[in-house]
Amino acid sequence: MRRSLGTQMRLLIVYFGFDLIAELVMAYLGSQGMNNLWLVHVITIVQYCFLIAVFSLWQKNLTLKKILQASIPIIALMGIVSMLFFENIRHFNSYTKPVTSLMLVLASGYTLFELNNEKTASVFREPRFWIGSGTLFYFSSTLVLYSLSNVLLNFPPHVVRMIFACSIVINIITNIIYTQGFFMPNMASAILWTLIVGSAALLVLGIAFIATIIFSKKNNKLPKFDSYQQL
Repeated sequence: MRRSLGTQMRLLIVYFGFDLIAELVMAYLGSQGMNNLWLVHVITIVQYCFLIAVFSLWQKNLTLKKILQASIPIIALMGIVSMLFFENIRHFNSYTKPVTSLMLVLASGYTLFELNNEKTASVFREPRFWIGSGTLFYFSSTLVLYSLSNVLLNFPPHVVRMIFACSIVINIITNIIYTQGFFMPNMASAILWTLIVGSAALLVLGIAFIATIIFSKKNNKLPKFDSYQQL
């Protein structure tokens, strides 16, 4: 029998669709040499609204559910005000991103804690486990990275590329984990695919990093990064 998707998973599909479109727009702007970092500010707000909405619907504690839902317009307003008046939209998001990342780490961590306390046949068959794990893994791994993004841009180009290459690997693994939330295979299969794709990504990025170092030494210059795709 075909299993219908719940509200949470439908929200995630809409969010993933938005994220894909945003990434394509960022790639196009970057390929044209245009600044695309303003989109990071927009993505941060939309990302928080969708993911927190999903985690709030999974909460059985009504007080926590209301707190998470109430935080959506508050964080969105904070992000918009910060973007318009306090931050340079041509740079990375240094204020709102750390706050939203920390909130998502706490929300996903608590969701996994509650799931662990429930009597379920297997947590690996629960979408909450995979979505919560992916969210916790991604935002806990990139919290410091994105908080210091503007500072890191002052480092030598090959160092900057290496650091942000790690975020690409993290993003790939996260998307694999999210995919398990929709298909929910057994744990062994999930781990196997994560290791295969993660290893392949590390190999490709390693080769690219070596090529970048060679290129940088030959040209002996430090380019100025004006878009995410130039990293």
